[in-house]
Amino acid sequence: MPSSLSDDIRQSARRAYGGVPNFLHAMIRDAAAPGAAYIAADKALMDGLLSPSEQQAVLLALAEHHNSRYDAVAHARLALDAGLAPTTVDRLLAGQLPQNERLRALVAFRDSVDFSMVPARVVGKDITKQDNLLTINAGESDSIRVGMAVIDERGIVGKVVLTSEDYALVMPHQNTNFRVPAQIDLLGRDGVVRWEGTTTDRLLMEYVVKTEPVVPGQLVITSGFSGTFPPGLSVGKVDSVFAARGRNDLVIYLEPSAPISSVDYVYVLLDEISEQRAELEQTPIR
Repeated sequence: MPSSLSDDIRQSARRAYGGVPNFLHAMIRDAAAPGAAYIAADKALMDGLLSPSEQQAVLLALAEHHNSRYDAVAHARLALDAGLAPTTVDRLLAGQLPQNERLRALVAFRDSVDFSMVPARVVGKDITKQDNLLTINAGESDSIRVGMAVIDERGIVGKVVLTSEDYALVMPHQNTNFRVPAQIDLLGRDGVVRWEGTTTDRLLMEYVVKTEPVVPGQLVITSGFSGTFPPGLSVGKVDSVFAARGRNDLVIYLEPSAPISSVDYVYVLLDEISEQRAELEQTPIR
C-alpha cells in the first residue's frame, strides 16, 4: 500500500473531522481504497449529493463491513436521528446493503464502468422552454470543464456548457441546440439525434436511410463519432418510425433512456475530447 496515499487520507480525515475515525485507521492499514470511499461518502453529504439519511446508511454499512463496532454504534444513532427507520438500521447492522433502489443502482453503475467520473446532484432545472438547462452542484473545483459529457445510470443526459467554482450548467438532450451522433445498436446504422422542441421526453433520430429495417423497441446508442460522449452509451429506444414523403431518410422517434424530467443524480465524465482535436474540428475550412 503506498504510504503517501494513506497519509493523504489521514490528512483529509483530520481536515474533515478534526481527527481520524477509529475504523478508518484499520481500513487504510491494509488498503487505502475503502478509506478513500469513506471520505468520498462524507464529501457527498457536504456537497448535497446524498441526503443525511442516505449518507448515514452508507457510513453505517461501511462500519459494519469492516467490523468496527464502536463506529457502527455511533452511526446507528446518527442514522436514527437522520430519519432512518429502526428496521433499516437493524438490516444495515446485520450487513445488508441500503434498500434505496436508486442509490443501489448508482453504486452498481459506478462499479461497472471504467470512466473517470465525478458524481453530482441536479440542483436546478429550467425545462419549460426550448433552450433548457440543468444546474449541477459540481464545478471547476471538482475538475469539471466545458464540453464534458453528463450521464446517469440509465444513459446520456447532456453536456457541460458553463462552469463556476462549485457549479456547472448542463445543456440536456431536451434542448434544441443539442446534437449527438448515434447508431441503432443491432443494425449498426449511424444517424444524428436531436430534440425538436415540442414534445417533452421525445427525441428525433435522422439520416438513417429508408431501406434500413428499423422497428420500435430497438436500442439507440452513442456512436464513435461524438466529440463529447464515448461510444456505447444508451441514448434511447425507438418508439415509432415512418418514411416521410419527399425524404430519403426515416423519421425515427425515440423514448430517451434518461428522461430529463426524472434526472436527479448524475455523473460527469472527466475523459474530455483532446484540445488538439477540438481545435482541429473548429477550424474553418476554406
